[in-house]
Amino acid sequence: MARTCGILGATLAALVLLAAMFPLKAIPQSAIPDLPGALILDGCPVLLPIGWPTNTGFKVDGIDSGAAGADAHAVVTRCQADFEAIQVQIPDGNGGFCSPAIYTYPGCQPGNNRNPNYPGVGNNNCTNPNCNTTPESADIFHAPALLSTTTQPFLATCGGLEALVQFVEYNADYTYPGGTTDIPTPGDGSNLNPLLWSRVINVINGDAELSQADFGIPGAGIILVKGDLALTGYPTYNGLLLVVGSGNVTISGGGSGTVNGAIVLANTSTCTGPTDSPGPISFSHSGGGTFVLNYNSDAVNPALEAKRRRGQVTSE
Repeated sequence: MARTCGILGATLAALVLLAAMFPLKAIPQSAIPDLPGALILDGCPVLLPIGWPTNTGFKVDGIDSGAAGADAHAVVTRCQADFEAIQVQIPDGNGGFCSPAIYTYPGCQPGNNRNPNYPGVGNNNCTNPNCNTTPESADIFHAPALLSTTTQPFLATCGGLEALVQFVEYNADYTYPGGTTDIPTPGDGSNLNPLLWSRVINVINGDAELSQADFGIPGAGIILVKGDLALTGYPTYNGLLLVVGSGNVTISGGGSGTVNGAIVLANTSTCTGPTDSPGPISFSHSGGGTFVLNYNSDAVNPALEAKRRRGQVTSE
């Protein structure tokens, strides 16, 4: 299929329209589009079936741990209401309580302070225990730019997201069917030098149930899931995790894991045309242990380097 084709499985008219609006050649060939945060929740509303995780081991850091780019936000939402809903669930308490002398704003939540778990450009890179002397200082950021085809052409609309997905598919090293429970090709990101990582692009055409082991020790590259993603245990991975389809992620189990890169959730299953906005997404986290997501430009930016297919594709 030509690289300028539109959404797979759409009508001919939709294909032509999408190809005209979002030609794949417009996507940068040496880097993915700039990402505004480590965890991007690109859908409205963001459904939280069991609430936002507040355990001490859950951390999202927007400060660039790589050497190639600028700092970002920790968590980015598409809509204002979701930013508020998440922010208000993060405990702010000083010693477990909201002290009237410091916490006079309505959003203060009693409990052990978790604001330092979300450093980024939106809270002045605050990482000390007194971060929350400024109301709601965790860097949970509502990004109106996600609604703009000018500033975020590949995240703002269904057509942009599908164009990005198609480009990942075109460059995929391995493609797996929906229902996949194992990825034996996670790449190799174990070297301390990112230039020596073996980056692999894996695409799963539907739902996936993956364990910690499926992400390597650590792996590197891109994993695109075009359905629901269920994780058992926390992955360790250097690269970009895209859940673009239903945009639903469920995490259970425990242990520890660190993702250096970024994670994007978006729902294109509700789209009827390329100019539509992505639909509701879901993030459910019931795991214990420790999970750290560090924004890392070294892990993200080289991930979509244009290259020939390896010809090693798992057929459906």
